Amino acid sequence: MSRRAGLRRGAALLVGLLLALATACGRPARAPERQAEVAPGGTRTEAATASRLEAARAIAELKAAARRRLAADRAAASNRLGYEQSLARQRRDAQGTGMDERIPARPIDAAALESALASPVRAAGGRLRAVRLGDAALARPVPQRWDVEGPYPFEPEQIVARRPLAVEVDAPDEATLARIYEALRRAEGPLLDVDALRTAGGVATFVGAVYQRRDVQPPTHGVAEPSLDELARGAGVTVPEGHPGLSEVRALLAQDRALAAELGEALATLSTLDLESRVFQFYRLRAKSVATRRFSELTRDPTNP
Repeated sequence: MSRRAGLRRGAALLVGLLLALATACGRPARAPERQAEVAPGGTRTEAATASRLEAARAIAELKAAARRRLAADRAAASNRLGYEQSLARQRRDAQGTGMDERIPARPIDAAALESALASPVRAAGGRLRAVRLGDAALARPVPQRWDVEGPYPFEPEQIVARRPLAVEVDAPDEATLARIYEALRRAEGPLLDVDALRTAGGVATFVGAVYQRRDVQPPTHGVAEPSLDELARGAGVTVPEGHPGLSEVRALLAQDRALAAELGEALATLSTLDLESRVFQFYRLRAKSVATRRFSELTRDPTNP
């Protein structure tokens, strides 16, 4: 072997030994690499760019949310005329059905009702002995203010009072009782919702209820003024203070706040419409039930099935 070949072989062995030694020590042997040059302030520049992008996104979200709210409030305020027209039409319909007399807003007087029923009972072949009215049950109080979206959800007991009714009559037979029932069902004045017949000691008692409209008004519907913080919470963003785009968002909110009075009037009209709709619906259901209930369908006491 030549001297040069021996040197090459020795060098190769030395390099192999050095590589093995470096691997064993956990530092792979490699040629030194040139470090990438980082421009001064590069990290700060990236952060600033990200902050600007996030602020722009927040402004876009706030503008979209403000426009949606303004459009919704404008539409609700513009519906006031429609609500007023619907309310006037409904009141005409209710008046045409005689609801104000059938479910009066004034208290029903038992003596006056007895006087009014004496003649129809006599014409049916019986004799009126007495008319008794019980007290209406207490209803859950209506709140003075309602800040939830939409009209207050009245329960039937809150708008119409049910007073127990008992009409005692003398009647010689079932046929006469049937005629008396028809007379009560068709009697003018308060709606007589008779659904049962009791007999005891030769006296027949028609049992049921009369109804009075309670003196209630819809709660005041709060109109919350929109705020920038509320808008941001709803959009799930942070307000980018100092951003020039906030001026447009604030202008949209100012337009929305200017609608507060008009929007409040529209909501008040809608609440009144909803309340009177519930009363009218209650009356129609009860009137239909009375009109279709036959004498044979009355609940009878066990001693006189």
